[in-house]
Amino acid sequence: MEEDSILENMKKTAFHEAGHVFLHELCEIPYKSVQIFSEQEGRVFGNEEPPIDPLIYACICFSGAVAQDKYADPSCSPKYYGISLQEGVGVNGSDFDQYKKLKLPENHFLPLLDTTRKAVIDIDHWELISKIANAPMEKKKLQSEEVKQILEGSNLNRDIVEWVLAR
Repeated sequence: MEEDSILENMKKTAFHEAGHVFLHELCEIPYKSVQIFSEQEGRVFGNEEPPIDPLIYACICFSGAVAQDKYADPSCSPKYYGISLQEGVGVNGSDFDQYKKLKLPENHFLPLLDTTRKAVIDIDHWELISKIANAPMEKKKLQSEEVKQILEGSNLNRDIVEWVLAR
């Protein structure tokens, strides 16, 4: 029983990190790798340059929680995907802590979260996020080139980037 719980938590972490990586790919933001360290900790190792637009970075912060919540309860209303945003604590604090450091106006939060939800739960995108999430379970680490191979030939809807940058 405990082993099943550990495996389930590892899957949630894998989906969380896959959500982040997918938004990196969708927004064409460079990163080096994604790694799952334990049943509750993972990380995307990014490149420090070029600087990321704060609105895009906010969506990347949100995408982990949205993917994790969709995986954990796919029958739940999509309006609740992202509710776990404040729960996680990573090396640099929670994703919500990272979002707060951006000091964006309060009226940006819900539109950015809604946009992230649409990008993550898009039927074609969810299938790709699932492929990414299942890959680290085998190796615990994926280089960005390996993620690109998983996504190769896929039709990515990049509307999120245009919408966010148009704000």
